[in-house]
Amino acid sequence: MANSTFPKAFRVVPKIGMGHLADAIRKGIIPWAWDGGRFLWQQKVKIEVVGGVARVGEVALEADGSTEVDLHVAFPNNMFPADVDIQRGAGFRRLTTFSGGAINAATITVGDTGAANGLITSSNVFTGQTTGRHTIRTSGAAQYDLHSELDFVPVIVIATTNGNGADLEQGEVDIVIPFLPLAEDLAA
Repeated sequence: MANSTFPKAFRVVPKIGMGHLADAIRKGIIPWAWDGGRFLWQQKVKIEVVGGVARVGEVALEADGSTEVDLHVAFPNNMFPADVDIQRGAGFRRLTTFSGGAINAATITVGDTGAANGLITSSNVFTGQTTGRHTIRTSGAAQYDLHSELDFVPVIVIATTNGNGADLEQGEVDIVIPFLPLAEDLAA
């Protein structure tokens, strides 16, 4: 049976080279780009000093040794999708090390509002740490493995020693959380 007799969604896709992959996605031959069968939610988290106040997106860092930042509040234009299966392999890349004031240590954890270190446990992001391509993952984190979430709200906790979050002057990480949409209940 020729490809043309199948509905578009069931047409056999010929083998294509990487040079033609983007064109195939644009033309609807391949419906979306995959990463091993997963979608990726990504958020760049950067410390910025605005008017003398250290901020992450829309959230001012607290004058405390530890600040939990709700990434939906900090970046309201990049909400994590609802009704998903969180896949294993959440991680982050250090783009710029964290530093400022008298701070002599800085760590971050990544999770959700129910378990702030559920995806990535305490990881060093202080000056002197490697930056660039290396992705930090903690496979021992409580929520690292596959689990369903109806309303996942990603958070990052920035903890500092010998100073507080408000003293930070720089720091940037790129967070990636893999997920799959939950199958819809067709009987409903």
